[in-house]
Amino acid sequence: MKNRIKNSIIVKDFINEFPNKRTAYTYQSNLKDFFNYIKKNPDDYIKDIRELNRAETYKQTDIYERDIKRYWLHQIKQNRAPKTITARVNTIKLLLIQNRIKLDDSFWTNRRRRGKGNQPITEDRAPSTEQIKQILQYATINDKAIFLTLLSSGIRISEATQIKLTDIDLKSKPSKITIESQYAKNKKKRITFITDEATESIKAWLKVRQQWLENTSKITHITRKLEDKTILKISKSPIDDRLFPTHSNTVRARWNNLLKKAKLNQTDTNTKYHTMRLHTLRKAFRTQFSKHNHDIAEILLGHEGYLNTSYARFTEEELKEEYLKASKYLKVYETQVDLTKIYQQIKELKEENVFLKESLKLHDFMLKQISKHPKKTAPKDAVKDLLKFNKKNLTKEEQEIIKERMKQIK
Repeated sequence: MKNRIKNSIIVKDFINEFPNKRTAYTYQSNLKDFFNYIKKNPDDYIKDIRELNRAETYKQTDIYERDIKRYWLHQIKQNRAPKTITARVNTIKLLLIQNRIKLDDSFWTNRRRRGKGNQPITEDRAPSTEQIKQILQYATINDKAIFLTLLSSGIRISEATQIKLTDIDLKSKPSKITIESQYAKNKKKRITFITDEATESIKAWLKVRQQWLENTSKITHITRKLEDKTILKISKSPIDDRLFPTHSNTVRARWNNLLKKAKLNQTDTNTKYHTMRLHTLRKAFRTQFSKHNHDIAEILLGHEGYLNTSYARFTEEELKEEYLKASKYLKVYETQVDLTKIYQQIKELKEENVFLKESLKLHDFMLKQISKHPKKTAPKDAVKDLLKFNKKNLTKEEQEIIKERMKQIK
């Protein structure tokens, strides 16, 4: 498909307004989809309506409304998720506003009212603890570290891949992660925590992280096609201050690969997306933590309303205390086991072991006694001697053994 925005000055000016790389990438992708659909070049399509007379202005805005509506209907027919459709249409709206093109409010309102709402249409489900165990049995050290971090902290993958080494405090109890405002989705700084098992996974990852980064930098190359059509190869840098130095799309691909290996890669029949997408780890965090405290769960997740109204009411120590209480619901491997039966079995085995040792001593003693007497009367005489000995030295268990032997002799 032809990329109609590649050299567009208008699109470049628009994208440069957004310093967040992920936001800029998303907007650029949305505009590429729109202009490829209507088969127009942005620089020819976007006109300065201030230079047009009233009739020309009406005509041009009608063209914009017609094309946006046509694109909007196409997205619905393609069974795109409502959130995706809303995001793409809003990107077009922002582009028009930046270029001083204003469509009637009623036009945008109708797009919202006549859509499918703003709910996701993929039927996703949070993985159970057993399913997570099943998935992580195929995970590498860095996979296990990042996925246990996502599960036990509730942070977004876009946030996790921007966390700096200095943003995590492994000496804190529980370990603390600071989500800085520059990479938080809502641009608000917050803290969250991870479980002990996630902490141990990160410690294991940190032991091999630098070597992994150096090895990856030798084999990973990003290609860029320059304006003169030459190809530039850029190696991944071995110097990276992020805890997880990788792209969020790479992490999603690794998660999907683990789902396949664990045979849990079911997809939605309508959207073809995985029903157990990476984002469902965040959903699992919310479900499990809410068993203890729903409001604290929403705060740690970084949801806008709770950050505005509740976050300031809790100190860091109070959040830690609440997290520690709820952490039992977030653990994958560290479960509470009833050891009573195990201890009882150990006790019985020890007693049985002692009894067997004493029995062996007794049998050795009986053999010695038998060897002292003639062959015919040896067993009976040996038992008589043993009974005399028994009065002073044998335990009740040993006496029982002697009685059994006497029955056999008779």
